[in-house]
Amino acid sequence: MDKKVVAMKYDELTDEVPVVIAKGINHIAEKILEIAKENNIPIMKNTKVVESLYSMDIPSEIPEDMYSIVAKIIAYVMKLDNENTGGIL
Repeated sequence: MDKKVVAMKYDELTDEVPVVIAKGINHIAEKILEIAKENNIPIMKNTKVVESLYSMDIPSEIPEDMYSIVAKIIAYVMKLDNENTGGIL
């Protein structure tokens, strides 16, 4: 089975909605994960989200039907950031 990854970014000051900024399969997927780890970027495994977003062009805003699930992911990441910084973002 092929390994796929999708990378998103969201800056509440500059982005109206999250944006898919990278995607890859197998070797490229591993490289994206490596870069994320090197830069302390949170990594979450969610096959449904990856499959839904993988066909998108880069860069692309996420589709409206994905807002809810991606909002939950962003909230989780923000919670992790808040815990790791002692409440300082």
